[in-house]
Amino acid sequence: MAATAAEAVSERGAVSEEASQANPKAMEAMRWHLQAEQLREEGNWEKAVEAYGEAIALNPEFSWSHHNLGNVWLELEDWQAAMGALERAIALNPEFAWSHYSLGMALAGQRRWEAAIEAYRRARSLEPQMEPVGAKLVEALEQSIRENPREVALYRDLAEERIRLGKFEEAIASYQMALQIEPGDRVASLMLAQLVARSDQAQAQVWLERAARVFSPDLFRVKEAKQLLDLALVKRLLAITDLFDADYYQTVHAVEVEARSSESLLDHYLAVGADRGYRPNPLFDGEFYLQQALMRRRWG
Repeated sequence: MAATAAEAVSERGAVSEEASQANPKAMEAMRWHLQAEQLREEGNWEKAVEAYGEAIALNPEFSWSHHNLGNVWLELEDWQAAMGALERAIALNPEFAWSHYSLGMALAGQRRWEAAIEAYRRARSLEPQMEPVGAKLVEALEQSIRENPREVALYRDLAEERIRLGKFEEAIASYQMALQIEPGDRVASLMLAQLVARSDQAQAQVWLERAARVFSPDLFRVKEAKQLLDLALVKRLLAITDLFDADYYQTVHAVEVEARSSESLLDHYLAVGADRGYRPNPLFDGEFYLQQALMRRRWG
């Protein structure tokens, strides 16, 4: 697996810092590390493994040797060895997103889809603009669905990832599959309404009405826009309908709250985020939902 530009920049800084040490042992370790890098670039994987091993023996605390060794093991498709090296890299430098990403690949190689999905999501939480992680998440979710074809949450998660990638037709198909398994899934119905609203208002209304049939009684009491000024009611509605995606909200809007819970992030959205135009989920359009709620009096 070739190093990305982001990885290369990070590694150069770390290598320069290590090389500046006067410790002869650390300097010797760095010579082995750089030799391993050259072998890796040449595709000489077995020799690179040996060289990284020498570097690690001399300086086991340098996370980059473990990270790059893990990536070489990925090239050799030794998933267990890759996982071991990458887990050590993460233990030494837990905030480096690409180690989590590579760990996801090692786990996927072992068909440990749930753990791979978790690793990929951790990578994206550390580096939200990481481009390749979306495709890897879609792949892992698709494989997980093959093994758990009636797990509704997997179809919803897959739909969300496809939305992130701009694959809206495929996202619609994923939500429709969720509804075939669980016809009362209000989240899937609402998201389908949002996805099809721009091209087919009539079909969007069908999904909204379907969602309304399984909503909490709180939703049926919303008859006037002024009721949405009641923050307690709005908070209940957002929580009940699952329209507030805490992970998305925190990642995309870089929100920092003392207690990183879904409730505290929801409180932040109601107190600050809504006024700033922050979206509570990838598809939310507040004006659209308000118009539909006010137009359809038969909901009550």
